Amino acid sequence: MANESSSRKVLLVDDDECIRALCEEALTIAGHQVSTAANGAEALDSLKEGYDLVVTDVNMPGLDGPALYRRALEQYPYLERRFVFMTGDDCNEVRAALNRADSIYLAKPFKIKELIDAVETAGAAGYEDFYARESRGKRSEQRFGLIGDCTVSSDTPGADIGAEILPAAIENVSRNGVMIRYAGEPLKKGDGLSISFGLERMGTVRRAKAVWSKRSGRKECIAGVRLVEPIPVYWILSALPQIDRAHNF
Repeated sequence: MANESSSRKVLLVDDDECIRALCEEALTIAGHQVSTAANGAEALDSLKEGYDLVVTDVNMPGLDGPALYRRALEQYPYLERRFVFMTGDDCNEVRAALNRADSIYLAKPFKIKELIDAVETAGAAGYEDFYARESRGKRSEQRFGLIGDCTVSSDTPGADIGAEILPAAIENVSRNGVMIRYAGEPLKKGDGLSISFGLERMGTVRRAKAVWSKRSGRKECIAGVRLVEPIPVYWILSALPQIDRAHNF
């Protein structure tokens, strides 16, 4: 079974109900969060919910797998290397097209292990490459410069910020933490917090604990907080505008 760091949110697309059910069961047992769609149009609508990767049949009525891929990248470019295609077509032209797109494909019939391996490979594609290009200093986890508003409130009795909602601003984000700027007093290490913020169209509330805090001016403080529940990586990638222009995954 996949651990927390390797578990992916997967959209599985196939018009064959039996294949869809078998693949869904296999990937769920492997530890992934799996949703299904019976055709390309249904899958395209589901993508707004946010997925780490897509496993899709090639030959489907209406919007087939390659067309779904092209349409998906128009709105979600981070998915470029996170498609796994399944095909029963032995046509060299089809396979050559998939190779040109640098895509993973599975020839039907395939083994369950091959499916799971393909999902793990596609799910990791781009993340490590992006982290390597963008990493700075000695941080163990890459932080991204996403600036936005948020609100912070106390999640434990006696925290310095009190019980009232405190307006704040996000300076940067990682999967497991955020750095915030606010007007007030420094937090104490270990203070329990509740942070509400949005990434792209996805709002979230996360419990957190203060890791460090210091003054950055007479009235302002900055603080690093660790989230109790991590943010899905695809939320961060979807919210990064520079990916659309500069990064091909």
